[in-house]
Amino acid sequence: MKKNMALFCALRVFFTAVFCANLVCANDIGMFSRTNPNASSLSLGTPARVPKPLNIGIAGYSVEGVSEYGRLSANTSFNVNDIRIGAVVEYTALDSIYDRLQTQWELAYSTMAVGFGMAYNLNMERLSEIQDDNWATHRMLVGAYGRYPEYFMYSALLNISLDSFHASVYDLAAYWLLNSYTLYIEYEWELKHSFLVGQELFFGSWGVECAYKYPGSRLYLGIAVWFENVNAFAGVASVSKDYQGRIWKIGYGRN
Repeated sequence: MKKNMALFCALRVFFTAVFCANLVCANDIGMFSRTNPNASSLSLGTPARVPKPLNIGIAGYSVEGVSEYGRLSANTSFNVNDIRIGAVVEYTALDSIYDRLQTQWELAYSTMAVGFGMAYNLNMERLSEIQDDNWATHRMLVGAYGRYPEYFMYSALLNISLDSFHASVYDLAAYWLLNSYTLYIEYEWELKHSFLVGQELFFGSWGVECAYKYPGSRLYLGIAVWFENVNAFAGVASVSKDYQGRIWKIGYGRN
């Protein structure tokens, strides 16, 4: 009887925290959605994000069983009044065969209720095995978000190739933001349609994010911790049925 009462009390506290919508969660993970307005800057992600005085982060990505492959990125952003300025630098290498350098520069108008931004993305790639064959692609990204009521947020992202204007990608997403819980669904069109459904659970100074993408049957899972203004993240993402990606990130942000 005592065990049942203890379990009932624990479940009651948990669901009260999750479904209490009086406050919107202050922390956010947002590692798997390209359009999350609360997350930090991401290469080929939306430039329209909620205002934060300062945000700095470094991140890495590797694939299990492919030691020759690696990716390292750094991002920063800051707000001056309602103007947000951000930048992302990302380097990818596959042994000595292939490497890529990608940079993104962002400018946006952002408030807690609405935001609109634009970004320029330059992608430079090289195949050293083919007589140092080099090429570059240029993209423009346009993003926007809005919040109404305070526990619902909507965002959109248009990714336009400046080399071939018909080669565009667009994302639409909706977020249900509660005190200790976030549920989101993101629709993406890039040659074909796909949906990403995810959720974030927060437990004080740490949180968990999991997401599933279909078609493609990709599963994402990660855990984040916060200590004052510093945060850290570690996660896994299914690349295919045979390979698994590993993600890590360390960031500093002032709210």
